[in-house]
Amino acid sequence: MDNNEGWGVRLPYKVEQLADLLDQTRWANECTWDETLKLCEHMLAYEIPKGRCIFKEGDSDHYMGFILKGKVNVNKVDAKHQLACIATVRAPQSLGEMCLIDGQPRSASAEAATDVLMLILTRESYLKLSGSSPQIANKLLVKIAQMLSQRLRATSGQLVDFLGDVPG
Repeated sequence: MDNNEGWGVRLPYKVEQLADLLDQTRWANECTWDETLKLCEHMLAYEIPKGRCIFKEGDSDHYMGFILKGKVNVNKVDAKHQLACIATVRAPQSLGEMCLIDGQPRSASAEAATDVLMLILTRESYLKLSGSSPQIANKLLVKIAQMLSQRLRATSGQLVDFLGDVPG
């Protein structure tokens, strides 16, 4: 990620400033201050204006974002080839975790619904963190797994509700 990506402005925050921001979210709950600092050595901050595309379905860029301010609409192309909003993600939530973990193309698109302040962790940076600080990387991975599990449970419940409404 750099300034010429076009979707956001990289903010020149120091590691301590990034850690202060991350510390205000649930993502730093299980980390000591030193661990939060170490994690933030691998992150960058971006300001993204309302309406800007953050990533598109099918993109192969591998990073996740920690939303610190604002909200992001997650969109997917439906069977009629129309863009449908499937979720709105707000601070202090995250998005893009699956790409970070599995390295596969994006399964949905994301667009800033408001001005957004976001911390970015690339797959490459996560792998560097895994090599230099495996305990911190593991804490983050467990947090991501728990969050994805909660989302899957909620989606399963919605699917059951939907299938119950389908005439059989």
